[in-house]
Order: sequence, then structure tokens, then C-alpha cells
Amino acid sequence: MDYAVHGGWGIRFVKNDLQRIRAVCQEGCKFVAYLTKVPRERSYQLRTLTLEHTYSRSYKNPRCTSSYIGKKLMKNVKKQLNIKLKDIQKVVYDKFTLNISVGKASKARAKAREYVDGAYTQQYNQLWEYCEELRRASPGSTILMKVHTFHDGDLVAEMDLVCGVPYFERRYICLEGCKKGFLAGCRPFIGLDACHLKNKSMGQLITAICRDPNEEYFPLAYSVVEAETKDSWTWFINLLLVDIDQNRR
Repeated sequence: MDYAVHGGWGIRFVKNDLQRIRAVCQEGCKFVAYLTKVPRERSYQLRTLTLEHTYSRSYKNPRCTSSYIGKKLMKNVKKQLNIKLKDIQKVVYDKFTLNISVGKASKARAKAREYVDGAYTQQYNQLWEYCEELRRASPGSTILMKVHTFHDGDLVAEMDLVCGVPYFERRYICLEGCKKGFLAGCRPFIGLDACHLKNKSMGQLITAICRDPNEEYFPLAYSVVEAETKDSWTWFINLLLVDIDQNRR
């Protein structure tokens, strides 16, 4: 892969199975690499190799995929998470002398973020541990998470879901310090609002905000829900009222 991208060669695999691998360049080019599997071993033997190229550099290399670019952009994304697409195109051209489209640059940025932060599925799998750690560090906090398990007939096939597996639906967090701070000196008014989450999984962020004696904003509770509906608002407000009422006693 590195050889093809750095050299600017449009190498492609005309044969790629468990027994044989044959790679060639553009039609008419003399380059060829042929490998066969060694019997009873997990390795391949190089049988034929011609490194001579009779074509000039290709500025649109099929080997330079979005996954490949994403791995090479990991350092850039760590420094600048919202790196611009035109900057990605410039980095790829400066490094590999290749022109990539805006669409491929966008996919490469998404892949790089995934490599840096982990896949969305892996992140959601850690939510249980995150909730347990919050409960351990702040025993008086209210940490609730609601999941939904899909069954046959629940649009599973259309939504590319798996039956019998719990999917994240909602989460409510009200930390102990926020509860006590609100009851100790904040003004007896609570502001409620919600906003869209602009990420791959979407959803809504619902928050409850107060004002402290210094006229500063004071966070009371927040929740991530699937959508801003009457049901999600009722769920959030009822939990908030229980938290406030329990701490007043």
C-alpha cells in the first residue's frame, strides 16, 4: 500500500484469494507481483516480481483509500479535531502528490476521528462503566440510563439493527454537588432547554440551568435523549422533580 501510494502507481489486484495474489499496474505497464501460499504455513512465497514501471505517476490513485488517509491523518486530527477539508486535501497532495475529492477528504477525516477516539459502538459500550464510575466518585448523584432491545418486526432489517441486543436510548445525570448547590443558595427558578447533537448518532441534549447569587449560570441536571418529545421531556422533568424533592427533606 505504501509503495503504491508514495510512488504514485495505480496498482490493483487481479487475483486475491487464499492461495494466490497477483498485483499489476495500469494496462500496458510491465509491473507485476505474483505470490502463492506456502503449503501448511501461514505465509506466502514471492514467485514473480517485476518492479519496472512504464507509466508516469498517477494523480488519482485507487490505493489511496479514505481508510488509508485516515490512518495517516491521526496526528493532524489529534492537534485539530475540526480540521478543514481543504487542509486535508493540501496535506495529502503535499505528502503523496495526489488529488482527492472533497467527499474522500470528509470520509478520511471521519475515519481519522474514529481511529483517535474509537468507534461509536465502542464508545457506547463504555457507558455502563462511565455511569458506575460517576456513582462511585459521587454516591449521592442520580445516574440513570435507559436502553431499548429490538425484536422481530421492529423495523430491524430496515434500520440495520440486531435483535436481542440493548441499544442506548436515554441517559439522565444530576450530580450530588449540583443538587446541594441549587438548594443551598440558587434562585428558585429553573430554565429548561434542548439542542440538537451534531454527531453520527444524533439525538437531543436536554439541560436544566439555574442562576446562583452571583448571577452566574449554574448547571443542575442534563440528559441525552433520542428526540425532543413529550415523553422524553416528561421523563426528564419527573426525574428532576424527584431529585429536588428528596434533597429538600
